[in-house]
Amino acid sequence: MVELPSDLQADAPGVKERTQLLHDFGALLTMWSELEIAMEIAIRKLTGMSALQTSIVVGSLQFGTKKNILSSLLKEAGNEDQSKAIKDLVDFAKRNALVHSAVAAEDDYSKFVFFFRSVKEKYHVKTEEFTAASFHQHFLRFRELHDAALQALNVTPGEMNEYGHGARFEGLATRA
Repeated sequence: MVELPSDLQADAPGVKERTQLLHDFGALLTMWSELEIAMEIAIRKLTGMSALQTSIVVGSLQFGTKKNILSSLLKEAGNEDQSKAIKDLVDFAKRNALVHSAVAAEDDYSKFVFFFRSVKEKYHVKTEEFTAASFHQHFLRFRELHDAALQALNVTPGEMNEYGHGARFEGLATRA
């Protein structure tokens, strides 16, 4: 569990639960971003593009499009089994339900409800409910699947730093 900052009233109702959920939610979003970068690196490796070229071509695409491009490239290269780890993560994550939702909580923060609203010919609401503890378990499983996806893609932390550096700084140099 996460340590509470000293300036919080740790004895106030729900502070520990709310703090844990916010910590786990932030970590999940950060790791999702890391997955997207790893996918871009895998696309770069499979196409032979530079970091800057890859960033220009796929950087503004939505996740699903990147995933489809990567899956197609892996299939063409005879490595479609690498796509399974990403599919497993996406199927489990509930990322869209979490990111594109509003959040409501019980007064005591014993339960958090993410609710996604859509209007396509009629109003529809989909909900995902968690306690801080159940969201923490969701995050821990997400982290396992995230690590497996990065391992399946053979992307190292060094490659992620190098790609980020190239995409940022080569791009800045070309605009000068």
